[in-house]
Amino acid sequence: VFTTVIDTDFEPAPDAKFGYTGDRFGPMIFRFVREGDELVLQQATGFAASIYHSGNGGHPVSTDNPERDHLHALYAERNEYMEMKRFPILDERDGCMVIPVSDWLEDDAYFGLLPYTAALRIGSRIEHRSRLLEVEHRKEQVIIRYNLMYAPMLIPGGSRDTTAWTVGVCLTLLPRERMQPVYADSRVGYFRIPAVREDPTGIYLEDASVIKKFRDSVTFCVYPGFPEHLLPPVRRAVDNWDRIFRKYGLDGGVRLLEPQPEDFETGKFRVDDARISWIKYNKAPGNSNAYGRVYTDVRTGETLCAYLGIFSGVDRTLDRWYLSQTGNIDPVPEDMYMAMFEMVATHEIGHTLGLEHNFYGSRRFTTEQLRDSALMARLSHGSSIMDYMRLNYAAMPEDGISMVDRVPVIGPYDEAAICWGYGDFLSSKERSEYAAWMFSTDSLRYIPQSIDDPLTQAEDLGSEPMRTAANCMLHLSRAIESYQSRAAAADTIAGTDAASLARKAAIMKALPDSAFVYSAVSSQYRQFVEHALMFIGGRPKMVESGGRTVSVPISSGIQEEAMDFIRKYVFDPPQWAAWIVDDDYVEYVKSRIMRNLSRAKEKSLTRENGAFDMSIEKDRLILEMDETFISVDAQIDSGAGLRNRPLPSTPVFRCKGRADITDTLYRLLSSPVIREKYGLLSVHGNIFDVAGYRKVDDGFILTLDLKYRYYPERPVVEMFPVAGTLPVKVSFHIRYNTPVRQDTVLKEEISLAVANTVPQFYRRQLKRAVRRYNRECGTAIVINETPGRIDAGCKAAVSFDVLGSGMSVYSVPDFFRLNIGADNIPDKRTIRHKFRMALDYLTESEIAVIP
Repeated sequence: VFTTVIDTDFEPAPDAKFGYTGDRFGPMIFRFVREGDELVLQQATGFAASIYHSGNGGHPVSTDNPERDHLHALYAERNEYMEMKRFPILDERDGCMVIPVSDWLEDDAYFGLLPYTAALRIGSRIEHRSRLLEVEHRKEQVIIRYNLMYAPMLIPGGSRDTTAWTVGVCLTLLPRERMQPVYADSRVGYFRIPAVREDPTGIYLEDASVIKKFRDSVTFCVYPGFPEHLLPPVRRAVDNWDRIFRKYGLDGGVRLLEPQPEDFETGKFRVDDARISWIKYNKAPGNSNAYGRVYTDVRTGETLCAYLGIFSGVDRTLDRWYLSQTGNIDPVPEDMYMAMFEMVATHEIGHTLGLEHNFYGSRRFTTEQLRDSALMARLSHGSSIMDYMRLNYAAMPEDGISMVDRVPVIGPYDEAAICWGYGDFLSSKERSEYAAWMFSTDSLRYIPQSIDDPLTQAEDLGSEPMRTAANCMLHLSRAIESYQSRAAAADTIAGTDAASLARKAAIMKALPDSAFVYSAVSSQYRQFVEHALMFIGGRPKMVESGGRTVSVPISSGIQEEAMDFIRKYVFDPPQWAAWIVDDDYVEYVKSRIMRNLSRAKEKSLTRENGAFDMSIEKDRLILEMDETFISVDAQIDSGAGLRNRPLPSTPVFRCKGRADITDTLYRLLSSPVIREKYGLLSVHGNIFDVAGYRKVDDGFILTLDLKYRYYPERPVVEMFPVAGTLPVKVSFHIRYNTPVRQDTVLKEEISLAVANTVPQFYRRQLKRAVRRYNRECGTAIVINETPGRIDAGCKAAVSFDVLGSGMSVYSVPDFFRLNIGADNIPDKRTIRHKFRMALDYLTESEIAVIP
């Protein structure tokens, strides 16, 4: 189910991404399942495990491995579909069923904009002013069109008026055969959705992801109203990607259709036909961007259709790149503009094919190579169009490199990535080997942007980014000097006669807007300073011989080069740039340098002689210590009318080395008691936004100032409560301790029921752990392999499901549950260790929580 905006009187904010005619939302993926005299509408919620085949109606295919069948049934029960509505079957005719849908078609959650009001910044639907217009039947489709009215959303930037929307909701049958998913590989940059992967034995499922991709080919259609003069670069952009499919013999390809007005009049094309992928031009001068969006089947990762939106304000971006990265203040030449527009369209089409940004793509060449006219005429100046790689600003006027050759095009990484994702002839093993080969080859390597990796920055260039930035500084200098000299020439014309005024007007008309010039130059200047700052204390990702990436400190020589760059352009700036570098900016740069250096120092903590250290790194709480047990006590100090209220569940866990306990704290702060008893629903923002900690004798005291989402009690029964936030102060006592086993443990026989769903692999490890525990501790734990149902009356039980990963224990007097999650599996030694800790709970020994 897709929803498309056909027409609207809504006026989006100048920089808004949504709110235009042609906007498409969705998909919601449903199926109907018969249960007796009803049809149940179920919505797909996630990845479909591989054991399920659409040829079997979505039901599990039985195998000769009952454990494997049960594992997939458990996964499907939780992760594949959820019930949404039930329809009574009114009649059956010729194998078809008749159900009442009038009420359903009026439900704004399915047939309207309710799920998307936040993105559109509109309020709720006005029912009495909304109506269904028509229902159109097309091949394997039903399109329902509506006139809808929505109230304003009273927030900054939201509409102040009631707005009218004509929308088309398209219900389209999906292919009976699901696309074979392609599992993601961290060495190739594709958008992905969460999934699971089955181990060869069928014992467990492990967390994985599959890529977003078209099944084979994609045909883009030009949306009505696209400027005619911009179609040639769009055609070339589409052909750039199709050429890869042709070159390597891949199934499918990328095509472009240009429907004519009569095609819409005859119904051959409909803007709300969900099978069509559109390329649309939005008139939005305030939005200087473009985007490629995919609409994915969450069961497999298949891209069902795509949307490429280009905003008219992109002209401003192209003008800025041309001025700041070539030093030329004249209008952009026609061939240069078309080449840059083609670059934008090519980049966004790459996104629709599934490709993520590859921020390593700009590091292909040295500065000398980037200034080689013969090389640049033959090759692009980077390995990937999917990098935020703009013009070749390393090139100088004397190098003889044409302007068009300074615009990036598709590179070798892009070709290799398309072959990897769309090469259906590759087996899983071959795909992994192909990814390894790509990663080991510098021009085919993919590395995403990282917060402290200076080698993966947006809009940097070359393997020597400080040198290329210095070249671009010359372009900026030339742009400023050229503008100022021409403006000064106009000022020297002192006459007030018509001829003098005409000459002065002609000079000023040929000049770009002064605010635009100074803004473009200053933003580019400061961006290069930001690039240099990243090298101070940075930790780039380096590739080891085995293909593994590791983060290592940047060399002192490169850091010195970065400091020289900063000294030259910030602390002792050239005269032409003095207006860019004011006192506030100098102080900002100094503080960034000190912060980067202190961050690098924090990463060098050591663990000697039982050292126990704590630090906050990139909004994560990190402990560093010798092997020991850590416990966390927590309480609400004040807020929401509470004082010194303990947070339930005190985690105790064993740590060695560096341990990230951020998620443990989050779990404490969102426990059921917090939500249900204290009425605090969820923490707003990052918990370390306002944090402090101090060392005490046995650990650390961490204090947090939080904001909780809160629903007050309803003052009037009919009034819907309005959510707000409340400030809450929380403190944690994080301490190390050595747990002491009780002198005696329970000696009477304890029956531990094991459900028949627990795989044999875990049963064997549990039996070994119990035998050893009984022998060492003198207990009498007896395993009872229960074939039937285990209800709440069972005092102690072990079960297996797919809720979460690892193991979890719940233990109160006379009630014990050990749940094994199927999402992933640790090694045997870790399993036995965790079983032993669980048995401590069962026997009431004072060794506590499993991590």
